[in-house]
Amino acid sequence: MKVLCRSLLIGMTGSISAPAIPGFITFLRRGLVEKVRVIMTRSAAELITPATMQAYTGEPVYVDSFDTSEGVHVPHIQLTREADAFVIMPATANIIAKAGLGIADDLLSTAILASPAPVIIVPCMNERMWNNRALQRNVALARENGYHVMEPAKGIEVADMQDNFGVMPPLDQIIATIAERVKRA
Repeated sequence: MKVLCRSLLIGMTGSISAPAIPGFITFLRRGLVEKVRVIMTRSAAELITPATMQAYTGEPVYVDSFDTSEGVHVPHIQLTREADAFVIMPATANIIAKAGLGIADDLLSTAILASPAPVIIVPCMNERMWNNRALQRNVALARENGYHVMEPAKGIEVADMQDNFGVMPPLDQIIATIAERVKRA
């Protein structure tokens, strides 16, 4: 396998798919990415603990703008500056709206605005939410702001265990998108 990038920053939100991210990180750390760091929203930390994410990354995990460790005193600046790519995965409608509108009211949304690295947004939500006109307007705004918003895929919705459109795309598509964006940067 070819190395994808040296340093990847993952922004996790409170989507029901958050517990899948440790498996993705394990795969990425097996030769595709040298260092993975994580910023979590408070709602993501309700679904999977920062301690669990730290165990999978081997790095401190950041939830609050005032979290500091190992020389990281201003996380939204230092973490984004060191990243080759910044992947928001899974991305909720809320974080897409913040990215589109430039709202910076927590560590993750502030880091998105501060990132010099390519920002890749990987949505995961109910099909009705994805197709909502307000959300689609926010997706368009996020894209206008220079962020790459991937299209979700078809899969099983946790709420009713039915086939639905809106789940995260397969990891190979996410990896290909990261590789493409890092190459362009």
